[in-house]
Amino acid sequence: MVGGIPELVGHGTTGLLAPAGDAGALASALLKLIEQPTLRAKMGRTARQRAVEKFSLARQLDSLLALWKEVVPCPIR
Repeated sequence: MVGGIPELVGHGTTGLLAPAGDAGALASALLKLIEQPTLRAKMGRTARQRAVEKFSLARQLDSLLALWKEVVPCPIR
């Protein structure tokens, strides 16, 4: 797991995580996904749903607007 990846990928729900540099753990995760197509499909659906909910353009614009409202004084609200 590197950087912000664990914030984006939920281990066991939207993907499988392996420690950085651990080729064995990565191989095990890949084999699990190869051997379990139903799990792979379920994780894919869940990940897509999460991406749409959390990272859509509309969601990002709403977050940016909320931030601007906090930091930029505006007499009209």
